[in-house]
Amino acid sequence: MQAALTHCIFSLALSFTLCGCSATGALDATRSNIPQRAPTDSLKELTIKNERLNVSATFFLSGKEGEVEIWRSKDNRVLSFRSGILIASRGFGNDVMVRDASPTIAALSESVSIYERRERSLTSDNRDYLSTSACVMRKSGDIRIRLLILESCRDENGQAFESYYWLAPNGAILESRQWVGAIPLIVKRSMSQP
Repeated sequence: MQAALTHCIFSLALSFTLCGCSATGALDATRSNIPQRAPTDSLKELTIKNERLNVSATFFLSGKEGEVEIWRSKDNRVLSFRSGILIASRGFGNDVMVRDASPTIAALSESVSIYERRERSLTSDNRDYLSTSACVMRKSGDIRIRLLILESCRDENGQAFESYYWLAPNGAILESRQWVGAIPLIVKRSMSQP
């Protein structure tokens, strides 16, 4: 009984943490208190391409809370990034409720190359799903202007996926291919950004 109660409390605490239900709302990209800026008011933009449908959209910086940047499209789809790593999405269907970016950020800085990545996503039947993926990151090419780094992962169900990150010499992510559920998205930062 004690073990079941402890497991239940742990699961509940983890759910609140991963769903961004903190008192500050730092990871809740859909909160109404996030200012929505008109495209003409913002110089920063991301071009997002849905690789599967071959369509693109422009996202504009909608808000920033600490290290988290919140980007919004004209049709109110929302993507949240921490240091260029996608951590949450809204409006795409099988959304990423929250993804732990720390292991990927550490691997990009070369302190780790084999790691686990955790995320909580929403399934097509509107259920919460917590998954853990085993990942390997490796440099694919060293170019003077940009460095390509590949991230290969496999979740506990055997589903494999690969992301890539083009880095500037200062380590900033210029372009990436990251996943929202089964949708591969190409993310390109405008030239005015680091």
